Amino acid sequence: MKILRSVLMTAFNALLLFVLLTTLTRADDTYFDAGNEFPFSRGNASADVRSRISQQLYDFQGGYTRRDPSQAESFAARLFSPDSIVILGTMPNEVFIGLEQATRLVESDWRNWGDCRFLMDNAQISVSGPVAWFSTIGTVRMDGINLVLPLRLSGVLVEEDNIWRFQQLQFQFDLNLRWLILGNAFLLGWLALNVLIVVYHVFRAASRRASAGKR
Repeated sequence: MKILRSVLMTAFNALLLFVLLTTLTRADDTYFDAGNEFPFSRGNASADVRSRISQQLYDFQGGYTRRDPSQAESFAARLFSPDSIVILGTMPNEVFIGLEQATRLVESDWRNWGDCRFLMDNAQISVSGPVAWFSTIGTVRMDGINLVLPLRLSGVLVEEDNIWRFQQLQFQFDLNLRWLILGNAFLLGWLALNVLIVVYHVFRAASRRASAGKR
């Protein structure tokens, strides 16, 4: 039994390491330093419209590079649609609606999250009338720990008074999660095995006491 548990523990540690390393692997790492390659396609935006929207993307990146919380309010007023901005964060409960909440998220990101770098030159940008949508990839180097996580950034812009402003943004960790299912199944199996072992030892100890009482 001890040998079996040692083997299973070794297998568990190996699987945990494998799942961790696989999870932190970017799904589309091939494109991040690929020069003129586009991770998701170039999109249908004309050169003029693409240039105007790209300036907004560069402005967005500039804010997340400088990370000056005192500039969060002017940043949001300049880049976000004032009436209908919606931002979806990386966590399930991170939904920010309206300019006030969006500004609060930006300020929090700049104070607490990390150094974000996005591939704005190679973003996919498409347009239909006064509405545009984009998608790109990036990374965030988490503050306080030596950890860099891959990201995807996508969103919708609307043209308001001849200025393109973000109406929706979504931050998403670009992680390979396929092996987490296997890892969870292994953990459940490991838990079930340990419960059975405990039950076995309890039953065995009870049987010994019962046998001793009959003598």
